[in-house]
Amino acid sequence: MNITPIFSKNYNKLQENYRKQRQAELEQAFHSPLYWEILQNAENRKYSGRRLRHKGLGKEIPVTLSIERKQGINPTLVYKFYDKNIEAGYVKLEELADGVYISMIKNENQNTYGGVEKLAQKIAVDNCIKRGLSKFKVIGDAMWESHVIHYLAGMRFRPMDNQYRAENLKRRFGTSNVNTIIKEILKNTPKGGKYYTSMFGCVRMYMKQDVIKNILRDLKQHPILF
Repeated sequence: MNITPIFSKNYNKLQENYRKQRQAELEQAFHSPLYWEILQNAENRKYSGRRLRHKGLGKEIPVTLSIERKQGINPTLVYKFYDKNIEAGYVKLEELADGVYISMIKNENQNTYGGVEKLAQKIAVDNCIKRGLSKFKVIGDAMWESHVIHYLAGMRFRPMDNQYRAENLKRRFGTSNVNTIIKEILKNTPKGGKYYTSMFGCVRMYMKQDVIKNILRDLKQHPILF
């Protein structure tokens, strides 16, 4: 008798139950007054890791954070970055039982600020650590023309689940592997040129483990949250 299907079904059920239990715990913590008091106290503290690159000044500048709670299926936080009273960008995170989903990263002025993606990634990792997760994943979806930016920041892409788009990429590039194609785009795009990647559409991405480890080391020296 082949028990593999039965085992897999039961194991998947256990995983599902664990995630539901963990999600309930997260939601309870999310609504806790103490949790939000800690978050609000963290907003105005000047942590050394809260920095963006100011292109006009040619140097890094400190930024402050505001932390906003959003209602949704999963506990959601919006971290906004401010250069004094000017909003420079933000990252929106959905807290998962086993990590975070980056649902949006926005640079409000790309001509002025750099490093928004890097700061957003550090916040995503720090969020997981502050929730007591030792092993976790950081995932998201890349779209429009953002794929190369995410790739350069240490994200990698899952196999494409859109069969039509995957077949089209294979005909055009000889492979449907987004990571491989991006390497070629990087090699063949002139310095300062625009990276055209809209043909990928929406692709699931994840943060490499070595990137997470590097961020963890950096956070010990340059904290961001509380």
